[in-house]
Formats: sequence, structure tokens, C-alpha cells
Amino acid sequence: MRVTPAPDRRSRALAYGGPEHGPYTGRVLVGRDAERARLRALLTDAREGRSTVLVVSGEPGVGKTALLDDAAEGAVGMRVVRAVGIESETSMPFGTLFDVCRPFLGSIGELPERQRQALEGALAMGPAAEGDLFAIGAATLSLLAADARDAPLLLVIDDAQWLDTASAASLAFALRRLDADAVAVLIGLRPGEAGGFDATGYAVFELGRLRPADAVALARSRRPVTPEQAERIARASGGNPLAVLELVGSETSGVDGLVPIPAHIEHAFATRAEHLPETTQDALLIAAVDDLGLLDVLDRATSLEALGAAEDAGLVQIAQARLEFRHPLVRSAIYQRASPTERRAAHAALADALPAEQTSRRTWHRAAAIVAPDAGVADALEAVAAEAEDRHGAAAAAAAWLRAAELTPDEGVRARRLLRASASAWEAGASDAAHQAADAALAACTDPLLHADIVRVRARIASQAAGVAREVAAMLRAEAEAVAPLDSMRAAYLLADAVVAFWPAWDTDPGVEVARAARAAAGASDDPLFDFVLASELSRRGAFPEAVPLLERAERAIVENPARCADPRALLRAADCAWWQSRLQRAAALSAEAVDRARELGLAAVVVEALRDLASVKIDIGEWDDADARLAEVIRLGTDTGQLTSVGIALSRQAEIAARRGDAERFEELTAAAARYAGTAAPTGAYERNSRCLLALGSGDAEGAIASREQTERYSIEQLSANALDLIEAYIRAGRTDDARVRLDEVAEHVHLNEAQGAYARCRALLADGDESEALFVESIALFTATGGAFECARTRLCFGERLRRAGRRRDARRELGAALDAFERLRAESWARRARRELRASGARRRAHTPEARDDLTLQERQIAALAAEGRTNREIGALLFLSPRTIETHLGRVFKKLGISDRGALPAIDPADP
Repeated sequence: MRVTPAPDRRSRALAYGGPEHGPYTGRVLVGRDAERARLRALLTDAREGRSTVLVVSGEPGVGKTALLDDAAEGAVGMRVVRAVGIESETSMPFGTLFDVCRPFLGSIGELPERQRQALEGALAMGPAAEGDLFAIGAATLSLLAADARDAPLLLVIDDAQWLDTASAASLAFALRRLDADAVAVLIGLRPGEAGGFDATGYAVFELGRLRPADAVALARSRRPVTPEQAERIARASGGNPLAVLELVGSETSGVDGLVPIPAHIEHAFATRAEHLPETTQDALLIAAVDDLGLLDVLDRATSLEALGAAEDAGLVQIAQARLEFRHPLVRSAIYQRASPTERRAAHAALADALPAEQTSRRTWHRAAAIVAPDAGVADALEAVAAEAEDRHGAAAAAAAWLRAAELTPDEGVRARRLLRASASAWEAGASDAAHQAADAALAACTDPLLHADIVRVRARIASQAAGVAREVAAMLRAEAEAVAPLDSMRAAYLLADAVVAFWPAWDTDPGVEVARAARAAAGASDDPLFDFVLASELSRRGAFPEAVPLLERAERAIVENPARCADPRALLRAADCAWWQSRLQRAAALSAEAVDRARELGLAAVVVEALRDLASVKIDIGEWDDADARLAEVIRLGTDTGQLTSVGIALSRQAEIAARRGDAERFEELTAAAARYAGTAAPTGAYERNSRCLLALGSGDAEGAIASREQTERYSIEQLSANALDLIEAYIRAGRTDDARVRLDEVAEHVHLNEAQGAYARCRALLADGDESEALFVESIALFTATGGAFECARTRLCFGERLRRAGRRRDARRELGAALDAFERLRAESWARRARRELRASGARRRAHTPEARDDLTLQERQIAALAAEGRTNREIGALLFLSPRTIETHLGRVFKKLGISDRGALPAIDPADP
């Protein structure tokens, strides 16, 4: 891979092997006027400060490279950076990313510290740093955006199907966040061969073959041929430009039938090589297995003089101390025509020729040169894999671990390496490969302790499928039983994993039993995981007297330990401990701290989890706009990081907010979107039923609320008792008080669950009379006020106000109804606000409808940016936290100022954009 400047006419033509082969008429591409115009428009957008990413997709030989070269030549006044994927470098982590960033590395010191450390670690410019692929992507975004401040930038990435996975993920993260930056990005990609690069979400331009008339014109522009010959060439080529050029120069250009493309082109290159001297063919094969084409290396591995004959034949070109193949298909043709023995010999020659400091490349070529197990090469590959892991190259690490295992003669060592291959493949998102490596590790393993470790990884992989919770938990429990006599702590962690395996299905039947066993197996361990898991299971069953001491102990073990406080995942466990105890403000504070810590560390995947949990607490305490903004970020980041279960849950929670507000259309839209995410069926289904019940209840449709919840599963009573109480309220409003009393008795033992106490008191108040009813309403209001449940508190005040009005106590009713209406309007819960207004009018009061303020027009992202700016953070700091460029932050703030009618940040703190 390499970075090249904007090409001149010669280098453009050399994309097809030289001026005599290029698909040009003078300096104009044949038959590509519309395509050229589209790419030039993209450059205009960049010059005007609008970022655009376009994927140019097309089969080999159709002219993608020529079109990208033409765009680069037209990038007048722009800086042009180019990188090219090389098939043999897909196992080299961050190879393409280094090429993209190399022109900007002089500015790397200006990046936010965490981003700089992550990028330097990935590019082997410094020690491996804490963070993930997405911190590296954020650093790449910062570099590109910073360079574009001085002059518009064109980034061209060709043959993106051959990007290494680490580069592809980091670049995708950066490119999706270009917005108001003067950056244009063109990506050349073969359809159906995306490899590590995922074009989903980008604009894709399909570059088709030439029209017959244009194919004829191209043929006639390269060689004097008769019209009949030109038409036969056009038919035989099928309109593929490179095929046209090959047929023009081929003795078989008179063929009449259609020839498969690109098979014919590859065959033509192979045939041309077969006519070269044997020494040249051997030299070409060594060059084909090389990934850099450096002449000093090739000179040690083979004969440069022999390669000169290949250059004369138009198969390669030699310039600036490098050898380059005329087209990727030339390299492929040379390699495919060689026998396995010849390929191994070529790899061996190259391994011997590479300098000692290129350890990784030397090792990979040595591994490709042998067939039988070799402990020395396997050990060297293990070192390569470990280094790739340190630098967040999970896909490259997985490949190295897997090949090391194949070459390992000792079965025990092979099993360990297969386990590492499985874990790395899982981290890289290759679940099938991870599954296969784990199964192979289990088959090779004879050590019971290692077997337990493999089962943990195997279970983690399997648990991502829907509907397998019980099977995964059974597997973990069986393994824990087997390993317990040898290592009780391994057994404890296996049992804890078994409990967590049930959570996606919200299944509690065996959960408490297994959690107790995990806690017992852990003995005196101070790891708060075991107290937390057991306490969570007890809480889910409503056994709060036993759970609370465990929750308190687990929370203290985290927050009083500086090392654990530095871990955002540990902070999330502490937040859950607070949530189970109905300390919602404390849970929100800990979750927010976890978000901040994960952002600082550049752990985008953990940011997703932390934001999701924080949003859930914000929904409970009535900060819905804030929750909605955070869920929107979960969806954006979760999509990029592959956390699709979190995306599905976030969409369900957004649908819940819409239901609470009475927005039926948005609720249905978001519910349908959530249903498309596999692996989230249990929680999203429960969220939908709960939200649909609440939506109907808010509009006064008691029968609709009953229909949406009456057939719900038993776990909704045990674990979602606050939501089950919505069904009880619907029974009461529908006049089915006997059913309400039966259900109320069923949930009585579970009312300690978060907001359930207040809702339980409200339902009891609705079923009671006189002083008892009033006392229960007051109790419900006090409980919700204590926990911070603004929406639920307003619901109780609405019910209380309705009861007071019907009792003839209009003044008291107006007090409760007015407070309820204020809360509903602040939350924009319009269906509930309409009910409160009707009751107020019936009580003799008159209230003017709420008038939206200017800040209501802010988008969710604008609110988030404005809130951070109100804290005094700079654009650069906000961009680093939100994985956006400073220019994008500046643009969003400009819109905020315009909407709010202010001119600077000083006015933001008084406005508090997070408050609706």
C-alpha cells in the first residue's frame, strides 16, 4: 500500500499499463462524461465545506481506478491523498490506515491525548494504548478534519475490498462522522468482495460497462481496426474497458462470442506471462507474493534483470524504487497459474530477502512456505499475533493465532492458540470464525482448566443468538461442576456467566440458585461481580431484604476502590446497584461518570453500553429529551461498533418515550425499526407491550391498554411490576375492579422494584375510598418525589385531582391537576396533558396552552452539543467526546445560536438546552 500525489497524465495512464493501453482519447475518458461530472460535483461540495463520501463500485477492469485518477487530476486547489488496498496485506493491521494518515503525522501531537496515544499505538509509533478501534477512528477523523481547515482535501482509497479489517473499521468510523468538513472521499470497491470494508450507509455509485458505441470508440482509438473488427471486440469484451484494451492488442481479437469478464482478462495476462523466459516467470511469482514491491528486497530475492522482460511485456512497471503490477488481475493471474510448490518456494525466497526488522512480514512468508508443523515458525507467529492484539488488530491477530495453531505440533499448545484465535475473531466481529476456532480448541484440548476457559469463550459467542439462554447456561453450569474440584474461582466465574446468560431472555427461574452457587464458589474473593450478580437476581425476584446488603457492599467495593472507579464497566455495575435501590439520581450520576470515563479512554463500544444505561435512568426520572439524545447516540455508535442488540434496545426505549408522550405515529415507526434487530426479541417485545399499554392508557383507552398487556408473560409480573401496575390501573378504569384486586395481590411481594412502590400505592388509592384513598395518594406522591420519578408523580397527581374534583373539592383538585399539567407540559407528554386540561376545565380553572420555546426546536444532537458547550468545553473537547470533528461542532453551535437568538456561548448556561 502506498500514498501517491495527485497523478499526472502518465501516472493516470499507467493505471492501465501505459499510454498505449489507457482508456483515454487524449485526456478524456471514453464514455464517462456523466460519471466524471458526478465526481467533480463531489469536489465542489468539499470546496464549499460539505463533506461527501462516495463508493465507486464495479467489476475488475471496468475503469474504477481510471475514474478515481481523473477526479484526483481535477482536484484543483485541493490536497490529494491516495491509498490502495493490497490483497496480500489484509493480515497486516492498520496498513492502509498508516498510508492515509502518513501525510498528516506531523500534526499528530495536536490531537487530544487519548486519541494521539491510540493512533500512535495502532501505527506502531508508540506503545500500545488503552482504547479500541473507534478511538483510533476518532483520531483519524481529527487528523483529516484538521488538515481540511487549511485547504479542501480529497481522499482516494482504491481496492477497498482488500483493506485490512482494523483499517476498514477505523476508517469507516471516521468517514461516517465527516459532516461540515471540507473533505471529499472516493472509495473504489469491487461488488461482492467487500472483505473488511462495509459500504453500508454510504452513497454507492455502480460503475457499469461501456455502451457498445463507446466500446467501439475505445477500440478504434487504440489501434487501427476496421469497423467490423471494432464491433467484434466490443461484443467480445462485453463493454469492459480493460477487456477492450486487451482484445485490441491480442491475436484473438477476432473472436465473435462473448467472453466471461474478468476471467478472459486474467487468462490473457497469464498467457502473456507463459511466453516469457522461465527466469522471468519465477521472478514474477516472487513479485506477486510480495506486498510492497521494493526493488532492494526483490533484488535480493530474484533477478531484477529478469523482471525487465516482464516490464517490456506490459505486465509490470518499475519506477521510484518500486515494482507495481499493471493491474491487480495481473498479480492474481501470476499467482493462480503457479503450482503450490512454486508458491511456497516464492514465499521462502521472499522471507529470506526481507530485512530483519520486518519481523511480521518475514514470519508470514515463512509460514506460507511450509506445510508440515514447525514449532519455531508457530512460536514466531504467536509473537506476531500478540503484537497485533496489543495494537487492536483483532482480525490480524486471529489470522496469526489460527495459522500458528495449524503449525503447532503439541496438541495442548495448539488448543491454547485456537482459544486465542477464537477470542480475537470474536473481538473482530467474525462470529462464525470464532465459533469454529472454539470448537476446534475444544476438540484438541486435554487440560481441564484450559477446557473451562474455552467453554467460557464458546458460551459468550453462542449467547449472541436469540433463544439459546437456557442451553448456554446449562453448558456453563456443567463446565463449572467439572472444573470446581480443580479451581473454584474458575467455577465461580463460569457460574456468574451462566446467570448473565439468562438476562437477555429475562429468565429468573434458575438465576438465584446459580448466583448463590457462584457466590459460594468465589469464597472470600473481593470481586464485586459475585455480590452484584446475586443481588441482581434477588432483586429481579423481589427479594429486597436479602438483596440490599449485597447491593450496598458491591457498590462500596467499586466506588471506594480507585482502580475499579477507573473502569467504566465497574461504574456501570455500581450504577445498577443504586438503581435497584431506587436511588435514581445516584444511578444517573454513576452512569454519567461511566460515559465520561469511557469517552476519555476512547472505548466507543463501552460508551454505547454506558449511554444506554444512562438513558434508561433518565427515562425513569423524567429527563426524556436528554434520554432521547443519548439513545440517538447509542444508535449511531452501536451501528458503527456492531452492537446491534444495543441498537434494538435503544430504538425500543425511544419508542417508549414516544408512547409516554402519546405520539402513536412515532411509536409505531420506532417499534417496527426495533423489531428488525436480531437477538433483542425478549426485551424489545416486553418494552413494546409495556409501551403500548401506556400509550393507550394516556389516551383514555382502558380496553386497549388491557388488550396490549393482559396476555403478557409471567416475567412481566415478577420483574416489571411497575409496568404490571399499569394493567391494574387499566382494569380499574374499565370498571374491572375484581380483576384489579386479584392482580394487585399477585404483585404485592414485588413492589420494592424501583418505581413499583409508588405505582402500587396509586392503584391501592384508586381502589380505596375516603381518607384511606387520600392517604395512599399522598404516599404515592411522596415515594415518586423521593426517587425522582417526575412522570409517574404527575400521573398520581392527575388521578388524585380527578378523585378530588369528583368529591367536590375543586380548589384542592386544581392544585393537584395544575401540578400534573405543569409536569406533563414540561415532558411534552401531550396525551396526558390533554387529560389534565380537561379535568382542570371541569374544575372551573382556565389554563393557557403551553407555548413551545425556541429551545424546543433544537435537534437532539444540538441539545447535547449545546449542553457540553454550556459547561465551558471547547469545540475540540466536545468533538473528542462525541467522536465528531471540531468543524462539525462549530456548525451545530452556529445553528443553536440562530435558533435560540443568541450570539455566543455565554448565554447558553441560562438556557440549559437539555431541559425541554
